[in-house]
Amino acid sequence: MIVPMLRFYLFLVGEVERTLEQLQKKGLVEVEKLPREFGFLPDRSAKSGTETILQQVDFVKKVLGPRATGKVLVRHHQEEEKLVQETPLETIFSLASQIQKKIEVLTRREKRLKQMVEELETIEKLDIPPAELKTLKNFAGRFFFSPTEKASWLVENYDCPVQLLQTKATRSLLLIIFPVREMEERVKKLLALGLSEVSVTPYHRKPSLILEKVHCLLERTRKEKEDISGQLEKLSLWREKILVLSDWYNSRKVLGENLQLISSSMFVKGFCGWVPQPKLKEFQEVLEKYCPDYCLITKPACPRENPPVALVNHPLVEPFEVVTDTYGKPLYGTIDPTGPLSLFFALSFAFCLTDAAYGVIVIAVSLFLLRYFCFQVQPRKFFLLMVISGFFTVLVGTLTGGWFGDLLTLVPAHWKITSFLRKLAVVNPLGSSRETFLFLGIGLVVGYLQIIWGLSLNIWKWRRYPQNLIEPWILLLIQILVPVIAFTIFRGDSSSWMIIILVSFLFFCFLSLSLLKARQEENFLLKLFWAFYTPYNVAAGNLLADPLSYCRLFGLGLSTSVLALAVNKIVFLAWNLPYLGFLIAIFVFLLGHLSVLVINLLGAYVHSSRLQYLEFFSKFFEAGGRPFRPFTEIRKHTILQKGG
Repeated sequence: MIVPMLRFYLFLVGEVERTLEQLQKKGLVEVEKLPREFGFLPDRSAKSGTETILQQVDFVKKVLGPRATGKVLVRHHQEEEKLVQETPLETIFSLASQIQKKIEVLTRREKRLKQMVEELETIEKLDIPPAELKTLKNFAGRFFFSPTEKASWLVENYDCPVQLLQTKATRSLLLIIFPVREMEERVKKLLALGLSEVSVTPYHRKPSLILEKVHCLLERTRKEKEDISGQLEKLSLWREKILVLSDWYNSRKVLGENLQLISSSMFVKGFCGWVPQPKLKEFQEVLEKYCPDYCLITKPACPRENPPVALVNHPLVEPFEVVTDTYGKPLYGTIDPTGPLSLFFALSFAFCLTDAAYGVIVIAVSLFLLRYFCFQVQPRKFFLLMVISGFFTVLVGTLTGGWFGDLLTLVPAHWKITSFLRKLAVVNPLGSSRETFLFLGIGLVVGYLQIIWGLSLNIWKWRRYPQNLIEPWILLLIQILVPVIAFTIFRGDSSSWMIIILVSFLFFCFLSLSLLKARQEENFLLKLFWAFYTPYNVAAGNLLADPLSYCRLFGLGLSTSVLALAVNKIVFLAWNLPYLGFLIAIFVFLLGHLSVLVINLLGAYVHSSRLQYLEFFSKFFEAGGRPFRPFTEIRKHTILQKGG
């Protein structure tokens, strides 16, 4: 359900920061500025002073890199405050700065040395230092890249000395010695032939000797970088404390931002905001304890004020908030769809997966992962959702006889567990055509009931506005009358006058809906359009398209069974292979069923969600709610075991 919100106005005398600190620890309220008409001025006196410290903490985290991840468990606030006070941040920051400077220096050096290696390897065969090519009397040497097929010809036929320094698949490096007087003209001709001139650093020693030295320097640089890894390990000993400091000072930053929302007069300071009605008493207790001189005014929220939306549900329903949150928060004052969709989502998920063994695996894996995400709200909700959906999958799978596909029909019938599970099977989707169509019919019935449920919720939504209730009631009556008429005709034991009355009443409902829609329009053509389009839309949408969408429950459930059956067939074929047949069969069984589970698990979640969003929500749900974002502490890296 949507938690009732209260708009509060708080006025207090004395120190505001301490009160806000406690409110931040409790996470009770959402803070806003007082409206201008109150005549209060912004209070700019409070400063958080955390920017410099946060920069240092973020710098240390940057130096630590991937090491600065994970969660730290903190038992209570006192332990956290003590840890913050005792952590020598300046020392840690100094060590991180030294490491970062060394890393930057060595990285630049390594980059430069690699560039030198790349250049020197191209001219390694040069017998003289490149610098001497500029000191030759009346001659000068230039380097060129030439297509490989032209390089050999130039070496043998060019009328100037040419040395081949490097040969690759597509190009070669040449050194050509020119007479100084003819050099410019000859270079132009070579460029016209497709050669490209290369600039080479004028080293004063032979390239081969320099290359050997550079390799030594490069190796030494790499060793120095490896030594820095040891210093990083030393820095990583402070990882947990740095993560605690990060959350602590980010929380202080948020506190400072909220302090800027405080307005003040000559003697009084104040702010306003939102508080969930169930939290009002706790809010007042904090104020009485830390700021006795206060005045708190509250009033119920009005939808036009755009109050934030917070959801609270039964522990068994709460995990389904994941489905609602993915679509968006409901508008304040409307219906929270979490509870109404919970049973149908779990049933839809179970119908799509339709295998009890897969359900057991989903439950086991989800319970295992819950141990690692028990302190994180959204992951915990998701895995609890998987546990509940897995339980329904086990139930539906048991009733359809699905245990790793048709495994129950392949194992010996005299096993007690096998005979017991077979007795529990009510309908087999892969059995006779009658059972297959029965499975399809059950899926359609589930869908039709959910549509009727959604239309009923629409009536509940408009209960306070009687003038708007006519259309919802007509839609619900149409949705109920159609199956009643079909059932009456199908049975064939009812008198014709009853069928005539029901059909007449259905026609009257369609006519009333047409007139109602036409009445809402002013333009004659629009009246005419809606008078004819509305019955068509209801018949094609609510009565036909929406229920038929639930055929996907049948399709996905059948695909799971068929794929699992195919895996079992391959397993029993592999079992009969000589020597390694047993091992191959086990491998195919594990890999095949795991693949089927993963594929259909994704399909079950996506399509079950789709049925809620398109077929169910469209009947009553109004999105656009603003999530309730309480003024609270940052817990990105830390988990607080208990307050205090």
